Amino acid sequence: MAKKVGTTIGLEYDNFGVRAARAGVEEVGGDYLSSIEAVEEVQGDFSREEQLIAGIREIKDKIEIGPNDKIVTCVTGKQIYAGQINFRRLADEEMKNALRFEMRKNLPFEISSATIDFNIIDAGDKKNDRVNVLVAVAANALMNNQLRALEKAGLKPRAMDILPVTVANALWLGLGKQPEPGAAGVALHIGPRISTLVFDGENASFFHRSIYFNACDLFGNTKSEMSDRERGSRINSLIDEIVRSLAFYEQTYKVSQFLFLQIMGEYSFYKELAESLAKNVSLKINPHSVLEISGYKTKAPFGKFDAAVALAMHA
Repeated sequence: MAKKVGTTIGLEYDNFGVRAARAGVEEVGGDYLSSIEAVEEVQGDFSREEQLIAGIREIKDKIEIGPNDKIVTCVTGKQIYAGQINFRRLADEEMKNALRFEMRKNLPFEISSATIDFNIIDAGDKKNDRVNVLVAVAANALMNNQLRALEKAGLKPRAMDILPVTVANALWLGLGKQPEPGAAGVALHIGPRISTLVFDGENASFFHRSIYFNACDLFGNTKSEMSDRERGSRINSLIDEIVRSLAFYEQTYKVSQFLFLQIMGEYSFYKELAESLAKNVSLKINPHSVLEISGYKTKAPFGKFDAAVALAMHA
């Protein structure tokens, strides 16, 4: 018999929207299973802290966050990094210190003022002294700003992820089944100013990159007047970056089989963009949103809540 043991809230936002998903957690035969119970969104201008705090307070009321609910959110911005490396096997605390030293050469920001975390993806043969590790890094200033806004809004998150890892988790939810070993899924999270492209799979290396694409200027709150030619040119620039990234990933990680492209984020449901991606990127577009795959019935736009759902389901 299923027994509800808690509630998890996945919370993610950008300068123009705050989105949340509530998942009920049940214990079934010793396993803990999550299912989406509600999704909510608040739109507005959240570029200043006081506006963001008001938006978070509003979403808190709409999604009905209680004092015992577990809140999981993700950090976005320029000073975040996630990468997969093969590293020597160490005890946890030693591993974190060693990775901090190792990551110095990969980061575009200072590691001494950043928080680092890791997850062992593949422990491999115990006789082998090396393991595959997914490393996540975020600048302390970025994390502290986000924590301050949440706490002023009356929320204290139990866990904080970074956007590329959240997108990867949404990609795994989008698979709907265990992927074929060695094949990579591809996810594109389209934010207002930056799109996040992620590759991941079973025995396929995690990789991500940020692509500067002003989706907000084309479709959103700051939509500007421009010719069809200019709009097409901007969309083609995004597609060119995706195609180059596919070629880079295939050549660097020796992966030639791609499962599909999962589109998600605030601007993922715009027909013009989705049709251009389907036509010009040599990948099948996953026709289902993570929210649909989770079994939650809604009229929410395609892909809009995928990140929030991934946070709620992967707590």
